[in-house]
Amino acid sequence: MKMVKSVYKKILDNVPTHMPETGGMLGGQDGTVTKVVFDGKDDDFRRCHYTPNVTMLNSCLVEWSESGIEFYGLFHTHFYGVSSLSKGDEIYIKKILEAMPQSKKELFFPIIVLPDKKIISYRCCLDGSNLVVAEDPVMCVADFEK
Repeated sequence: MKMVKSVYKKILDNVPTHMPETGGMLGGQDGTVTKVVFDGKDDDFRRCHYTPNVTMLNSCLVEWSESGIEFYGLFHTHFYGVSSLSKGDEIYIKKILEAMPQSKKELFFPIIVLPDKKIISYRCCLDGSNLVVAEDPVMCVADFEK
């Protein structure tokens, strides 16, 4: 996954170190993540799974679409040291991919591992009805103007 340095820094600077299972959405252009939005769900410190704020994120998707920004995936934090997608993550990812238009065949689902704030990215797609998940390291690139 290619990501501009400013987005990488913004994610690491804004995820709370004490509260797993928070997250947001990634967008971009030309195969590079250039936008991030945090979903703002910080009201329940006892969560054991990430539940995106779908209403807020969908309104952001509309704004992004109008300005040529593509949806590239969702990220979230995981409990201390857990760097792999959970079974629940995979079920949710599959539902998202099944709802995507045919032109959008793959998405990214990075995990920010706490407390170290290490980003482990996964590229996900469907092969028929099977979810295919592959680790896809983050490659930071210089910010660019469009």
